[in-house]
Amino acid sequence: MAVDETAIHEAMHHLLYRSKLAAEPGAAVGVAALRQGTVTLPPEGDVVVVVTGGNLAREELEAFL
Repeated sequence: MAVDETAIHEAMHHLLYRSKLAAEPGAAVGVAALRQGTVTLPPEGDVVVVVTGGNLAREELEAFL
């Protein structure tokens, strides 16, 4: 799946402020794809997105504060 940088940054912001998770850009791609509508969700059932990695430099994190 492919998502653009803006979608990734929006997903990182969403994870930080709504879920209280500091995720690095690569870890936010799955959330970005869901929020952008890049993937089609099944009509029923559970959806799981694995969010791993919090390797953010201070400068990267400051952009979201």
